[in-house]
Amino acid sequence: MTWTRRQFLTIGTGAVAGAAFVSACAGDDDDDKAAAVPTTTTTTAPSALPVDDEDALKELFDPFFEPLGQKVTRIGLYDLTLGFERSDEGDHVAIYVEPIDPDGEGWDTAHYIEMLAPGMAACTPFIFDTWSGVNSMDLCQEPPQSVAPEPEPPIETQVQLSRADSAFIDWDDVELADLIAARLRSPQTARVAASDEIEQHPDWIAATEAARDLV
Repeated sequence: MTWTRRQFLTIGTGAVAGAAFVSACAGDDDDDKAAAVPTTTTTTAPSALPVDDEDALKELFDPFFEPLGQKVTRIGLYDLTLGFERSDEGDHVAIYVEPIDPDGEGWDTAHYIEMLAPGMAACTPFIFDTWSGVNSMDLCQEPPQSVAPEPEPPIETQVQLSRADSAFIDWDDVELADLIAARLRSPQTARVAASDEIEQHPDWIAATEAARDLV
């Protein structure tokens, strides 16, 4: 079975390997980007949040994912209070990435699993260190354009973490098992989801077993 982000929102939590809850998955110039970075505030005031400009955020985050062979397709701020609503003052950052190669050459099931932890490591510490008003984030890996050209394609993987969840993770040496362990520790705030094909892969199963020993 394949899932979109919105479908995950409606079906609650799933098995240990992958939660079935999903929260979804700066300006155009240097002045706007500088204005998006907080100073000493610790509230969710707009100054503590990135400017919800999708083009500028893509420009900011694409360099994090390009070394992994991915690009940002959608990104923005969301309010999770009553669901998953786009909001200029939302405290959740949702990022969607897909392979740069439109045909997805080399992106088999094992490669999505391999790139999940590096992708999270590339963006998660930056998000929480840069914007004090952001309280949670999630990252979705999606199929290449040739496989799923629709505006909201089914996801391959998604990981959601709160600021508190992130603090427990060693981002210099993170593995998939660490992310699944975060979900086991904090099932209300940390989520790990994947397609059925990925969850049935031996690498995912091994990471799930390893995660139990980390909690």
